[in-house]
Amino acid sequence: DFEKGLSNALNAIFPNTVISRCAFHYFKAVYSKLQSIGLSPLYGTPAYRNYFKSAMALAFVDPLDVPSYFDKLKEEALDNLPIASIGDSKRFFEYLEATYVGSLAPNGIRRTPQYPITTWNVYHRVLNGQQIGNSTIEGYNSKLKAVPANSSAQKVAEILLEHQQSYSSKLTAATSLQLTLAQTYPQKPTSAKVHSQRKTAISNGSLGKSEIDHLFALCAYVHVI
Repeated sequence: DFEKGLSNALNAIFPNTVISRCAFHYFKAVYSKLQSIGLSPLYGTPAYRNYFKSAMALAFVDPLDVPSYFDKLKEEALDNLPIASIGDSKRFFEYLEATYVGSLAPNGIRRTPQYPITTWNVYHRVLNGQQIGNSTIEGYNSKLKAVPANSSAQKVAEILLEHQQSYSSKLTAATSLQLTLAQTYPQKPTSAKVHSQRKTAISNGSLGKSEIDHLFALCAYVHVI
């Protein structure tokens, strides 16, 4: 989740922690912002939708290329979106820049965004076969929530140890097969096919396409509503 306070606390207590945010929460955050600004009608218009979905598709671009892709997207969008919406559209892209990409300082150097690119971008996670969401964590949390509220400290400790040993065993088995833990979980054929297609599309890169055409193609793997 995009909880800045939580990530700050984690970094303060565990400075070597690597923060990896959920791609679907990123999509949701971007979509919620365009809703709050009043851009939902444009998002609902097929001719303009991909300019906004492309902001979400930045999560699938090589993180080193995100700033240049964003600049091109912003330029193309503001040139092609309806004139009546330019003010709101500028606010939307200013929000994206400050929050996820990094605003340009007077010297041309980008400031650190509220959420650094490496935390919400999932390019490498997809290529490495890792999860881009937090469903595994939510599944683990659901098991903890199932613990009776009146359990003793000893009982809670026993349950935590049991879960830890179970996951450690599964991780060891996955590692022996040169797989990530996520790759060992069974997937529906349709899901496996989509994940394979997404990985291929992302690993292929732009294939000579322009930044905008590449982003528009990646929009096929962005799902919000």
